[in-house]
Amino acid sequence: MQAVVLFKYYPATYSVNWLLTRIVTVMLLLSFFNNEYTNVLYCYDFTDGNAAEARRVYQRCFPDRRLPRVSVFGGACRRLSESGSVQRTRIHSGRKRQYTAQEKVTIIEYFIADPNMCLPTL
Repeated sequence: MQAVVLFKYYPATYSVNWLLTRIVTVMLLLSFFNNEYTNVLYCYDFTDGNAAEARRVYQRCFPDRRLPRVSVFGGACRRLSESGSVQRTRIHSGRKRQYTAQEKVTIIEYFIADPNMCLPTL
């Protein structure tokens, strides 16, 4: 969702590395670290599964941290029970990233011919 905003405000002439760096930064801001998820689960368990109350307890215990949405509490518990991890798994999401050797060579040749080429023109 945030990545769409990046494309709206930044022209497509930026390098691929710059764009990937911005997307990774946004993804890190949208997720929580394991120690934060651990504290989320402690609060959720302390309130016997009441996510709204767990959010209030979390806010009182950790006033300097980002406050998770109510859905994060139940989602972390569900993911832990289903997969054994609180982090979201993103395997097999989106389109396939397999290219033939010829396609890779063609893309590299485009950039060698015109280094200032923007991505949408490919």
